Amino acid sequence: SIDGRIKNEPVKIEIKGDRLAVLAGKKIQLPLNILAEAAGVKLELSNVVDLPIEHKELDFKMLLSGERLNSINSFLEVDLPPFGPYELGGRFQLKKTGYYLSDLNVRVNQSHMTGKMSLETVARPPRLDIDLTTRTLRIDDFKVGDWSPLKVEAEAVEEDTAKEMAAEKDVAAQQVQSLLSPEFMRSLDARFNLKVQEVLSGQDNLGSGHLVAGLEKGRFFVDPLLLNVPGGSVKLVFAFEPTETDAALEVSANIEQFDYGILARRVKPESDMGGWLSLDIDLKSRAKSLDTIMHHANGTIDLAIVPENFEANLFELWAVNLLTAVLPQLDSEATSKVNCAVFRFDIKDGEMKEDAIFADTTKMQVGGEAQVNFKTETVYLAMAPKAKKPEFFSLATPIQVKGTFSDYKIGVPPGGVIGTAIRFITSPIVVPIQRVFTERAPADGKAACSAVMHRSHE
Repeated sequence: SIDGRIKNEPVKIEIKGDRLAVLAGKKIQLPLNILAEAAGVKLELSNVVDLPIEHKELDFKMLLSGERLNSINSFLEVDLPPFGPYELGGRFQLKKTGYYLSDLNVRVNQSHMTGKMSLETVARPPRLDIDLTTRTLRIDDFKVGDWSPLKVEAEAVEEDTAKEMAAEKDVAAQQVQSLLSPEFMRSLDARFNLKVQEVLSGQDNLGSGHLVAGLEKGRFFVDPLLLNVPGGSVKLVFAFEPTETDAALEVSANIEQFDYGILARRVKPESDMGGWLSLDIDLKSRAKSLDTIMHHANGTIDLAIVPENFEANLFELWAVNLLTAVLPQLDSEATSKVNCAVFRFDIKDGEMKEDAIFADTTKMQVGGEAQVNFKTETVYLAMAPKAKKPEFFSLATPIQVKGTFSDYKIGVPPGGVIGTAIRFITSPIVVPIQRVFTERAPADGKAACSAVMHRSHE
């Protein structure tokens, strides 16, 4: 039994074997059990080995377990997510070329995966490969709280520094790197492959999924993330490459008819928000930090939504909250509802302008224009409704949104009230003529939204 400390963490190692077999001094088989405990992690290795032990290759049955994965941050000098409790077991082999785990079983909370893992230490940089499959993956088993792969939680370190405390534990914490720091990303090449038959988010079934992600020469990539959701699909391709001076980002996403009520229920389990969205994104950017990556973004964003029981301020996203505030005002009659809305944007160097804006309600069709500046975080949106059927004394008034992402005001654009008043006064004369010569749009305008969503950018 050995007791000691590594990086200011207590470590206990216990080795059990047959002492008489060792004293015999000849090549025999020895039952060997190794138990190590440190930083809330237990490691068990067991096997029957040949004496004398050859250092070329070792073969053990292994079990690694712990309450939280991030308890070993100081050992690995990298900031890991707080997943747990967890278990990792299988056949562990130590070879000249590296470490290998076969017959691998991984359990995080209630999610159970099987596969294999290898770390080739002869490669420069070392290469990690992980292949896993599972029947059911529960997203709730992988909650991260406030953890971020970009920033190390350093509040305790800063507080101790302010108090002029220089304990070894604080020094070790300062040396921990974030997962997406340039230093860590260049220290390892990796590939992660996960196939899932069933992805669960709370009580919602997201269908089957496939994820391929990795690190290569300091570049993190996801290519692809696939979800075969009921009635739709999700495909995401993502690449991120930070350096000491800036970071490059590429994102491509194609989402078809995704039930965003699933996202609402992750925030508020009792929410009855429903509807679906389709999303096409193609963006590239380079900036000094990920926080400012949209300041220099170039590409396109296309969004189509079919809302149902939309709840304001449920998501902490300015764009979503803006839509929830604007859409109900386009047609405020109690008997009317928003059938669908389409927003298509072109982005050049952080400035976004509409390619097309269209919304359809039971009685109105709406067009609009928009300008968004990500550098100044300002937004301008104007939308003008038009009755599908010419109405006597119609009060369809344009609306305008101006302000910043966090502080915007919704009102009527200059001339909007006057234009509405003129249409109201002249409607007894104009409406009968319009009804004769104008074909009425259908009450359900989803076909029109689909046509707008799928046309090419100009």
